[in-house]
Amino acid sequence: MTTLHLRHVAGRGHSGGAVSVGVRLGRVFSSSSVSVLFVCGGGCWRWWLVVVAVGTEQKNPARFSHPRGSSGVTATTTNGMRAVVLAAGYGTRLERDVRADVTGVHSHLLGCPKPLLPVGALPLASHWMRALGEANARGHHVEHVYVVTNELFHAKFKAWAQDYGPFVTVVNDGTTQNEERLGAIACLQLVVEQCGLQEDHTIVIGGDTLFYEDFNLSAVIDRFFGLQEHRGPECSLVLSYSCADHETTKFGILEVDETRKVTAFLEKPSAKETSSRRACPCFYVYSKHALPLLKDFLHERKDAPLEARDAPGNFLAWLYPRKPVYAFEVSGRFDVGGLQSYLACHKHFVDRDVSFGSTQADAAT
Repeated sequence: MTTLHLRHVAGRGHSGGAVSVGVRLGRVFSSSSVSVLFVCGGGCWRWWLVVVAVGTEQKNPARFSHPRGSSGVTATTTNGMRAVVLAAGYGTRLERDVRADVTGVHSHLLGCPKPLLPVGALPLASHWMRALGEANARGHHVEHVYVVTNELFHAKFKAWAQDYGPFVTVVNDGTTQNEERLGAIACLQLVVEQCGLQEDHTIVIGGDTLFYEDFNLSAVIDRFFGLQEHRGPECSLVLSYSCADHETTKFGILEVDETRKVTAFLEKPSAKETSSRRACPCFYVYSKHALPLLKDFLHERKDAPLEARDAPGNFLAWLYPRKPVYAFEVSGRFDVGGLQSYLACHKHFVDRDVSFGSTQADAAT
């Protein structure tokens, strides 16, 4: 596991002076002298470091994507990606619900960040790690996962990330309470700048979001690169699922054309404001041409209230008139907000004895 610690100063950013990276793993992702592959087999994670520096042993180098700074050519694919898990929230609604529960049955959940809540047999975030592992096993190259959290939960995520070796970097935004939070978009930009993601296609995952067990991440990634090839390299991809009329006021709603290109994004509209029932969850596959625009978005809204730059959908609403964004339909999702929604999600996976991301079925396209 690699850990970056970034201190937040006066609500405007980070000092940049408090960065600590293990020496060996710092070389992995700074000088690109080492590439990383992980495979999932027999229910266990296996990690192999492949040294590509001159004079050191190489193990199966053809299976690895190119190191940074190289020509960009790989032996098997040029479709390298990164993933960012947004996990810097404070879970205030869940904590409030647990404290209000007079039975005390769920008191063990206090102090647990939502991405680490048990869902079925695994922590929520571990379901995503499994899905990413299966995508890589099918030939994709999600090279690294960055989990951005806060100072309050930093140690818990470090402990969780030990299971995934150097594939995971935990980034600390330096905040200690909900009132100091940077907002999801600023946290994403923090990772992009500090970890050098400006030239990468990046999967952005809400840390409190899971999809139904038929979700197929490989199909989503295939669709993204299909768009890159046939619609142009500036295309990004978001997900959508059908919601009921009375639910439009709870979610961001997409409007799309006949090619499923996004033509509008409405934040929690009434059912009368739009005929669309395409809810848009916090999961995005951003083109490397989209992520550099985070800085422009945040600059334009630097004096706006946090609400105008906090929710990830705010950036999507700003992006789609500037860069093409397409929608990919999935069957549904769980949004772990309060206690009841968490319990419903947990029960779903317990009752079915399944793991998110483990299906071999193709997702709808």
